[in-house]
Amino acid sequence: MIKQLEDLEGLAAKVGRKKISVACPYDIHTVVAVERARSQGFVDVVLTGDTNRIKSVASATSIDLSKYEICEIHGDEAALQTACRKVSVGEADILMKGLVSSENYLKAVLNRNTGLLTLGSTINHVAVMQNPNIDRLIIFGDSAVMPSPDFKQKLHILNALTSMARILGNENPKVAFVAATELISPAITAGQDAAIISKM
Repeated sequence: MIKQLEDLEGLAAKVGRKKISVACPYDIHTVVAVERARSQGFVDVVLTGDTNRIKSVASATSIDLSKYEICEIHGDEAALQTACRKVSVGEADILMKGLVSSENYLKAVLNRNTGLLTLGSTINHVAVMQNPNIDRLIIFGDSAVMPSPDFKQKLHILNALTSMARILGNENPKVAFVAATELISPAITAGQDAAIISKM
């Protein structure tokens, strides 16, 4: 079982090289992260957006863009749609958010023509965190996409979280639901839903 974030590199190596489509890569954090993954052989990269802005960030970080595919698109919305389309048609495997608002990023992902959401599917947010005081990784969600999920959506979130745990080698993950109180109260839906799901 993977217990540290650095162990994810070994898992990524086993999965094999993927292509990542980066929308609006105009900040140093995004470009440095992508370069690290590319230089370690995990990904090939296509950068989508304004070429001059991309070159400016690459220059500031001394990154050689000759090893990258650049798709010049002006305007954040168009760049997001293009980056999404590359994933939806199979030209890339992974979509990555650069320097663009989460609201606009999600609009592009949910776009009926160029987005990634298939009919009947649900989108949610899964994050993996390492705490030096705990001997395992913590997986949590949904802290970004569904601020007030209904019961059915909570089941989707639970499935996403447990699927991620299994990918990381934990076949029997422990799950905790967060509510305003640990006591089950008719006034607090989160606690009622947690009680029901725990019995399912």
